[in-house]
Amino acid sequence: MSNEHLEKAKQLVAGLVQDLGKKGEEAKVDEIVSKALDELKKADPGTRKGRFDTKDATDILKASTDKGEAIQKMLATPTTDPVVKSFQQANDDVYLLSQMLNKDPRDLKCFKSLTEHPLMKTATDSYGGTGAAMPTASTHYGADFIPLGFSSELIDYVRLQLKVAALHRRINMPTPQYKMPVHGGTDITAYLVGETLTTASPEGRPTASRPTSTAITLDAKKIGSLVYFSEEITEDSIVPVVPFLKDSMARSMAFAQENAVINGQLTGAIDTGDAPASSDVRKAWDGYRYKVQAAAKVDCSGWTVGGTYAQGAAYLRSMRAKMGKYGVDPNNLAYVTSISGYHKILGITEVLRLNEYGPNATILSGELGKFDNIPIIVSEFVREDMNALGVYDGVTTTKTVIMLVHTPSFLFGDRRAITVKTWDMPQDDAHLLVCHQRLDFKSVYDASTNYIVSLGYNLAVS
Repeated sequence: MSNEHLEKAKQLVAGLVQDLGKKGEEAKVDEIVSKALDELKKADPGTRKGRFDTKDATDILKASTDKGEAIQKMLATPTTDPVVKSFQQANDDVYLLSQMLNKDPRDLKCFKSLTEHPLMKTATDSYGGTGAAMPTASTHYGADFIPLGFSSELIDYVRLQLKVAALHRRINMPTPQYKMPVHGGTDITAYLVGETLTTASPEGRPTASRPTSTAITLDAKKIGSLVYFSEEITEDSIVPVVPFLKDSMARSMAFAQENAVINGQLTGAIDTGDAPASSDVRKAWDGYRYKVQAAAKVDCSGWTVGGTYAQGAAYLRSMRAKMGKYGVDPNNLAYVTSISGYHKILGITEVLRLNEYGPNATILSGELGKFDNIPIIVSEFVREDMNALGVYDGVTTTKTVIMLVHTPSFLFGDRRAITVKTWDMPQDDAHLLVCHQRLDFKSVYDASTNYIVSLGYNLAVS
């Protein structure tokens, strides 16, 4: 924004500042403000940097002169437009089916759902076309436009399936092993300083201090799912199953993350009666239960079944108090519990149900209530078959737990989005479909010295 009009506006404002201190200059001030606004209207804003990209997928399609390239970008961009979302869904169906049948997408009957879609038109309608469907051999729209992966529709669907894992921020990992700097907890210290008497005297010199920093290393782990299907499956018979397969794949990847976030354990075994195998997703990273320190645990055995549950509020607040500075801001906290734990919490009179929030409330995925303005998240991966110590031992299976998590203290690193591959198995007259994702989950702060998770254990299952 640098031109003659802007410079004139600056000069006018400078004069205005001088006149503000003078009495009887009100009319002159009004005149200067009016002239400055006129000059700013004429000024060329130029190109601003650091602006957030708020484009919808539809905006990308309308603005591009190369519609083939625009459609590829559009597939990777979230949207609220139902027509664009239907196109993204059709892309996912064609891509998944082409992988399952090991066929070029253009050889599938359902490829027409893309080539004849309203977005695959030529030039002037509301989505950039004239209304005439493009032939499959056309440049970009046919020979060049082939679904190469899932659209943002399926990626968003996986994220929507997440409950506990959705509590934490995610970053893209540019390399398989990515190191992130983290504040170490010690800031620069200010000291009382005396007056400087001479340059050689230290009276006016503050005591030196140095902030500390550390780093966390995200190391991409691969999770995946696999399904077999026979040669007898044809396109006509498999198409109705595609939505089911997409749903199942999304759930499998989301559930894997959820389980590992709660019950993950890289080394050793939290549950002595159920040690995970090397291929178990719980071996991907250390989760909440592994990160809890003994000093941040609360025995909830006095939380009785029935009655007023008055003691329940005291237990939940005790868990919060155990976290110290990490338990102060309710906006950074979430209670995570099982179905049984949730029903116990419901007995506390201070708990707000969803219907009591009001129309402007922000509701997290999986949130079923609030206590002290902290969301309550229910996950099926919080065990309900533990012993009095909050461990599954295969003997005593009548207890569950409640966890209080400082959500900014954990993050996900995403290295590779969901991909699907197939393999032909002629010896079995069958095929297999494999879904993979690469990511990592880490605590930002050292859990051995920072109370970023609290645990309420020995809670009877009712």
